[in-house]
Amino acid sequence: MAFLGGSAQDLDINDVLGRYFGANGDNYIQPVADAFGANMNSGLFHTAYIRSGMKFQLYFGLQTMFAYIPESSKSFEAKTEGDYFPEMTVEGVPTICGDPDGKIVEGPEGTKYYFPGGFDLDYLPYATPQLTVGSLYGTDFTVRLLSARPMASRLSMEEQEWINSLYMLGWGVRHNISQWLDLSGMEIAVGYYRQTLSSEDYIDIRSRLISLQFSYNLAAFTLYAGVGFETSSMILNYHSEELSVDFDLSGINKVRTTIGATFNMGPVKLSAEYNLSKQRTFSVGLGVGFNDFKRD
Repeated sequence: MAFLGGSAQDLDINDVLGRYFGANGDNYIQPVADAFGANMNSGLFHTAYIRSGMKFQLYFGLQTMFAYIPESSKSFEAKTEGDYFPEMTVEGVPTICGDPDGKIVEGPEGTKYYFPGGFDLDYLPYATPQLTVGSLYGTDFTVRLLSARPMASRLSMEEQEWINSLYMLGWGVRHNISQWLDLSGMEIAVGYYRQTLSSEDYIDIRSRLISLQFSYNLAAFTLYAGVGFETSSMILNYHSEELSVDFDLSGINKVRTTIGATFNMGPVKLSAEYNLSKQRTFSVGLGVGFNDFKRD
């Protein structure tokens, strides 16, 4: 809820989703779909090393992601709606991430049309716990799981069902292929990940990522990189006595490049990565790991 600005208790979902309908609504909400999809596909690995054979390996930590909102995602080309005549096409109208003051345009005979504003967002944050367990002959498994119910209770928001029922579930599997090759310390793995952020019939955000991962140990540091092919989607269905809206959007990202580093302080792992794509993200992870640094 923090990404919408202000306190979560003050968030009026009817006001946010009811600002636009049709094509204007899709374009208004689109930056959030792009940012969530990109965030969900970030921070999934901090090394490509996976032990060979059946040997214990574990990582558990908190992954935080920040999707940068570029200026191009803060405005869109909109059309006047309703009974306003004549219909006008207007550039520079704020998206949900744009200028909170909105935009007013003047038509014939001094008539005016008001386009609602956004929340003036420069980035959209996201965070989730993550558990990775291996190794099954060079294969490990990743799980992400988080529920918003405890947060809704602490913020006295149990009556907002769309928040109270919000949860995130993700899983992934990857295999180390460098165990079959002689690469002089270079580790290579390939992974597949799927995630869902859902709130019963209200929100359904899904992401998929296929990733080719590389890493190299240098003293206490692990340098890592990756190339990924990704998709994401966001469906919003909100129906109440005051409002009925439906949005079905696809994330902008298709290909990403990841560059990162992990500082290994014994079992403590501090990682940071930058993901270059149409929707860029930055991710920081802090956790504990066992047997995920040096090759056997």
